Amino acid sequence: MKLKHLKHIFFLRRVRGQSMDPILLSGQLIIGSSLLSKKVNRVVIFNHKNLDKIKLISRIRDGKYFVLGINLKNSTDSRHFGWINEDQIIGVMVYPRIKK
Repeated sequence: MKLKHLKHIFFLRRVRGQSMDPILLSGQLIIGSSLLSKKVNRVVIFNHKNLDKIKLISRIRDGKYFVLGINLKNSTDSRHFGWINEDQIIGVMVYPRIKK
């Protein structure tokens, strides 16, 4: 049985840096999934310059995503590198859940 299509159903990533403080702390493990839809205010894991990054979707326009860190003072995000394409997004964070 080939499972290539199941490649990123669930995956783990470790938070690095302070861009998502205090919601996600550096060193914390998160679980992501490629099954969830990408919506404003959801945290996504995406690839930018061969590095996986974790940020919050702030805006969606024409199939592109403007992503921000929670801790704007310590975040390199779309304010610096611009909008990201949907194909850069690996998945949406499913755990821990962020309370609104």
